[in-house]
Amino acid sequence: MTTLHVDALSKQHLQHIIQQQNGFIFTFTKIDNGRFIHTFCEGQLLKKMNLGPNQIVGYELKDFLPEEKAIEKTMMYEKAWEGEVVSYEATVFNISYLASLSPVIVDDQVVQVIGNCIDITDRKEKELLLETSEQHFKSLFLYNPDPVFSLDENGYFTSVNEAASEITGHSEEQMKQRTFLPYIAPDYQLDTLHKFQQVMRGESLTFPCAIKNERNERKELRVTAVPIVINGQITGVYGVARDITKQLQYKKDLELSEERYRILVENSPIAIAVLVENKMKYVNSSCLELFNAESDDCLVGKSILEMLHQDIQSDVTTQLRKLATTDIPSFTMEGKLLPIDGKALEVEMTVLPIDFEHQNATLLMLSDISERKKSEKEVEAVNRQNELILNTAGDGILSLSPYGRITFANDAAIQLLEYAHGELIGKHVSILFPESSVTYNNFLVKLDQSIKEQTIHKEREQLINRKQGEPILTDITITPITDNDEKKGTVLVIKDITQQKKLDEMIIRSDKLSVLGELAAGIAHEIRNPLTSLRGFIQLIQTVTDHRYGEYCDIMLEELDRVNSIVGEFLMLSRPQLSKMSPQNPVSLIKEVVSFLYSEATMNNVNIHEDYQIENVLIQGEGNQLKQVFINLLKNAIESMCSGGNVFISTEKLNDDELRICFQDEGCGIEEERLSTLGQPFYTTKERGTGLGLMICYKIIENHRGKISFKSKVDVGTIAEIILPVWNDQDDETRV
Repeated sequence: MTTLHVDALSKQHLQHIIQQQNGFIFTFTKIDNGRFIHTFCEGQLLKKMNLGPNQIVGYELKDFLPEEKAIEKTMMYEKAWEGEVVSYEATVFNISYLASLSPVIVDDQVVQVIGNCIDITDRKEKELLLETSEQHFKSLFLYNPDPVFSLDENGYFTSVNEAASEITGHSEEQMKQRTFLPYIAPDYQLDTLHKFQQVMRGESLTFPCAIKNERNERKELRVTAVPIVINGQITGVYGVARDITKQLQYKKDLELSEERYRILVENSPIAIAVLVENKMKYVNSSCLELFNAESDDCLVGKSILEMLHQDIQSDVTTQLRKLATTDIPSFTMEGKLLPIDGKALEVEMTVLPIDFEHQNATLLMLSDISERKKSEKEVEAVNRQNELILNTAGDGILSLSPYGRITFANDAAIQLLEYAHGELIGKHVSILFPESSVTYNNFLVKLDQSIKEQTIHKEREQLINRKQGEPILTDITITPITDNDEKKGTVLVIKDITQQKKLDEMIIRSDKLSVLGELAAGIAHEIRNPLTSLRGFIQLIQTVTDHRYGEYCDIMLEELDRVNSIVGEFLMLSRPQLSKMSPQNPVSLIKEVVSFLYSEATMNNVNIHEDYQIENVLIQGEGNQLKQVFINLLKNAIESMCSGGNVFISTEKLNDDELRICFQDEGCGIEEERLSTLGQPFYTTKERGTGLGLMICYKIIENHRGKISFKSKVDVGTIAEIILPVWNDQDDETRV
């Protein structure tokens, strides 16, 4: 019993020792089906892995490890079960450990494997930290853009980076066979050797140096050198060099530039002064001359404000304050300067902030513009005079830039084109022409030729638009502008010939009517003579024949009267008619005409729609002549619709003085280019027409102090519009 008790205590004591160790011990065996089953497991490392013996003993690896880890460990277990002592490192659940597997062999057969795991997490972290540090150092050394090197105690290179090889022109192997001295420029060799010896005694130094590379190029360097200390012993030098060749060259160039700038400022024809707190600290010779000062002492120390006319002192003070307190880069203004002799000068001053002798200052540049101001006033006077002359011209005048932009428009052009003052300036000349018109394209060609060839072009009967799109007919003269052979643009002189063109057409039309009238007078005279005879004989027949032929005679007399009336209207073309003007109701006259032509409209499948917004408005006129006009217009509307349609007749009062009468059809329409020829003698769109109907209409309406016009669109229809003056008591008189 005692022995057993002691053995039990020994086992407990052993288990307690195993439990307290930092790692853990485990055993496993292989059962019949080839699986590895753990039979024992104890140790503190299990807790770090968040595992316990009850999760391991009696279980396989796959029961408590990830599948990938379980497969790796099973391979190690197989090797150990084959009698091999196995050691490996692994990480499970973020815990790194070193494991050893020792097989227990009885009678040449493995009966059990004992495993021991030691926690190496801390060691792994330190190794990783050391590796990272080494990589950082290696990167700093190898990829540093500055040359980095190390020397042994004799001055031989032990390592160099790529930048060091590049600046010397030698490879790392070539440099390792040399000391640093052959690379040093002769004027720096002794000093650099002393610096090396100081560093080898433990000092850290930064010093200038220069080398000559393989291409015999001199490179200026700033070197930082520190001792390499190992186990308390200085074994060499570690150095970093910075190529400052360009920097030194920049400094040298800057010094040279500053010297040149000083010479330039001193000899500049522009007056230059440096201000500190508004007081002059430096003035060049031109500034002395501008102020009529004998020496610097006359100006240095004085406030610039004292030297300015009182009219601009306040503005300059404000701008100087802004320059000192805000980010404005500079300012320029004009004003009067008061030199020492007291005679005011017109100057232009430009002010900008600078650094002067390590303090904030202001650079003042002054230019005498007295002569320029005088010339500007003279030019301004000439320009005003020229503008006055141009504005008194009767024709419109436009000045164009070389790119076709309007730069000037005189009063006549503004009035002609109906724009406001200044509205045309800056606009392109294309606004005067219909969009995408052939006229505009031709004009551009002429404009370009005038500029290139420096010749004057005259464009006759050029159609342009007013602001609201109303077309006007003009003659345009294009004249190039040059200044010392430089092409400045063109001048357009625009002459409105709209009224002139209408007058010419009226004269031509009058000539045609005169010729036609003479012809009509002769024809009418020849027709009326036989008509008189026929009428007399018919009346005689009525007195001698029985009553049964009287009806036929009446019909013949009516038709003869109608022919006589037509001949009378024909004579209107040749001489004025004595007409009795009296107040007439145009609506009543139109209704009579509609009633008269209703049957003809019905036969042609035409519907007449009447819209009279005025019923009792009167006009001064001759009723039969007005009816003749209405008959002609309505018949034309009916005859224009071969397949029937609608005619719309409307009347309305435009204002207190005028009324409008419209006849609108849905007929074949008239081409736009043929509208202008309506009313001309012998012009007609009808197959058997003579063209006299509309001509008589024009003449009648003209005699009634009215206007007649036509609007038409092919396959849509035509609108005939008549404007007549409204009758009032003062118009009640007889007209011839």
